[in-house]
Amino acid sequence: MKKLPHKFQIPLTVAIMLPIMLTAMPAVMLYSTLPKGAALFEPWLDTVTRMVPFALPTLLVIAGSIRFVVTKWLVQPAPSL
Repeated sequence: MKKLPHKFQIPLTVAIMLPIMLTAMPAVMLYSTLPKGAALFEPWLDTVTRMVPFALPTLLVIAGSIRFVVTKWLVQPAPSL
């Protein structure tokens, strides 16, 4: 199997982790706060639909800012071949 180039490591990591985090974190929080035996799906779906519209723009702003700071001041540029 042919592997992807290294430059896709961060986008692939984000693409795999983001959906898992956006769906699993509300479930964990709700499961710990709901009364025993209460339905989980409806409150979870409501929480996800309220959270995702705020989480995605926040992710874009924060990730873009962090990447700018890291590439501008913290990491040396890659050597030219």
